[in-house]
Amino acid sequence: MRQTLLEYQAILDNASLGIVFTRDQKFLHCNEHFSEMFGWPKQELIGQPTHVVYPSAEAFAEMGRIAVPVLSTGARLDTETLMKRRDGTTFMCRFLAKAIDASDKSKGTIFIAEDITERRAADEALKQLLLEYQSILENASLGIAFTRDNKFLRCNERFGELFGWHKDELVGVSTNILFPSAQAFADMSHMATPILSGGERLDIEILMKRRDASVFWCRVLAKAIDRTDSSKGTVFIVEDITQRKKAEERIIYMAHYDALTGLPNRLLLQDRIKQAVAQAHRSQTQMAVLFIDLDHFKHINDSLGHQIGDRMLQLVANRLQQCLREGDSVARLGGDEFVLSLPLLAGSNDAALVAQKVLNALATPFIVDDHELHVDASIGISLYPDDGTDAESLMRASDTAMYHAKEKGRSNYQFFTPALNKTAQRHLAIANHLRHALANDELTLFYQPQVDIESGTIFSAEALLRCRQPGKKQLTSCGPYIAIAEETGLILPIGEWVLRQACRQLQEWRNAGFPNLRVAINLSARQIYQRNFLTTIEQTLDECELPAAALDLEITETLLLQRNEDNVETLRKISDMGIQLSVDDFGTGYSSLAYLQRFPVHALKIDQSFVRGIGRDSNDTALVTAIIALAQSLHLKVLGEGVETAAQVNFLVSHGCLAAQGFYYSAAVPAETLAGLLRKQPMHATHV
Repeated sequence: MRQTLLEYQAILDNASLGIVFTRDQKFLHCNEHFSEMFGWPKQELIGQPTHVVYPSAEAFAEMGRIAVPVLSTGARLDTETLMKRRDGTTFMCRFLAKAIDASDKSKGTIFIAEDITERRAADEALKQLLLEYQSILENASLGIAFTRDNKFLRCNERFGELFGWHKDELVGVSTNILFPSAQAFADMSHMATPILSGGERLDIEILMKRRDASVFWCRVLAKAIDRTDSSKGTVFIVEDITQRKKAEERIIYMAHYDALTGLPNRLLLQDRIKQAVAQAHRSQTQMAVLFIDLDHFKHINDSLGHQIGDRMLQLVANRLQQCLREGDSVARLGGDEFVLSLPLLAGSNDAALVAQKVLNALATPFIVDDHELHVDASIGISLYPDDGTDAESLMRASDTAMYHAKEKGRSNYQFFTPALNKTAQRHLAIANHLRHALANDELTLFYQPQVDIESGTIFSAEALLRCRQPGKKQLTSCGPYIAIAEETGLILPIGEWVLRQACRQLQEWRNAGFPNLRVAINLSARQIYQRNFLTTIEQTLDECELPAAALDLEITETLLLQRNEDNVETLRKISDMGIQLSVDDFGTGYSSLAYLQRFPVHALKIDQSFVRGIGRDSNDTALVTAIIALAQSLHLKVLGEGVETAAQVNFLVSHGCLAAQGFYYSAAVPAETLAGLLRKQPMHATHV
């Protein structure tokens, strides 16, 4: 028995829980752990009333109210309550208690005590964390669901809303109800299983199905709850990305399609030509690229406005689509330029047939807001593999051929040839040369005298552009380059440079003793349409301290043919400033005669080709006579260009043309040479 007592004592002393015996609400015996737990020396605690370890009398009474009924029945008490240490601090304690003999209270009670402060704190923290997680789950803007074995365990409200279900309805239901088809569900499982089982996160965008069977785009994030054991289930986070997908599709559409006509744009066209080339290569056939430019389309915009012009382009796009065969495609590059890609051709004749079909389709008048509109097209054709083996070279070749079609009179189609390529390369070289010359101040002006025939005095000088050809020292006329400068837009900076340079030179001559001298400058139609053109003229005249009457701007008959309110108004403002307007090379465009009285022009310059024929060609002689008579009837001045002989001078003056220029008087010369000619005159020019 003694041994047994020793063993019990050892258990009591070494127990990790506090153990105490009480009787009549006093401590009889306790182990060391109990005394340490409550901060009492063991010997001092023995005999103390049990209420000393309670925070208050109320807490002690509450413990009695709970414990007595349980212990008196012989049952075990298991409760948690707040207890007090000797130093007054409190802690949470779990008590297991049982009466030694329920039938005899005098035998006392045994209590086993455990400090559960840390556990309770952990439980509270876990509880708080669970509450926070639950709050996040229920208030998340994303759908969240937990699944196991392809069945829903639970989900939040948002998840149910996304798919049109109440969240409770999904519990226990197979996840396949959210997929548009059994195949879609199988594909998802096939893709997701190895990712999730490997502990990785799934992140995909897929189409999913609502309760009403409608489908929508979702971004799905998923991960196994336990990365080491995927059988414990998976958490899914679902976001409705339908609007984002629509925005992305719109962006992609805008990047590949023309906003006005809905046709493919340049980017998509290049891809389609690339595919057509690859297809032609595999099948050993040809493919063609047709570059289409609408002729004089600008007149519609200028006269009726861009709104009518835009609707016209839409109608043109529709007609072009009707000309396509199966597999063909049409694109709009911008403005009034369209391109057709024709794959799988048997030969060039097929491309010609489509081109003619386009011309025929466009020949029928267009009706836009009660306006009957007509438009023709110039078409250039390039063929794979003859003219290029990639989209860029084929586009370039068809573009070159299109310009050749314009040179051939417009409203026709032309095939690309190597000769055209040489011409295109030459045009590019000239454009680069002009650009380089302008940037490096390598342009200069020569001046050809305009002479009063009766007095022989120089009253004006025409400024003519000169530049050096690549690799040569001598200066040459830029006349042949002007058309290229207009095509590339270089005519605008070059024209402004000529205006400023000529006016500065005129200022020098006037300051040198020739105050009545004028200068004539050729004007491009593109300059007329430039918004700040009038401002540039005014600023230049102010800078050079010149009166407006000192300036003579020469326009072409082509500009008269392009009559619209904008250019008429611009020319009228120029005339109102006091600047003289002359029609250069007059007589080369017969149809323009009717427009003379509608334009504010002051003088006509008879084209040199007619002047040279005076006395040798009856037609030329008659035409010069008629032009002089026309000018006199309209009260316009008239000047003969290209005068080379005394006979021509005599003819002109005898018919009333009192001004001339040409080699008979002087070729175009540098500014300092013209100054010498001015000084040799018997008197200063006073021609008006």
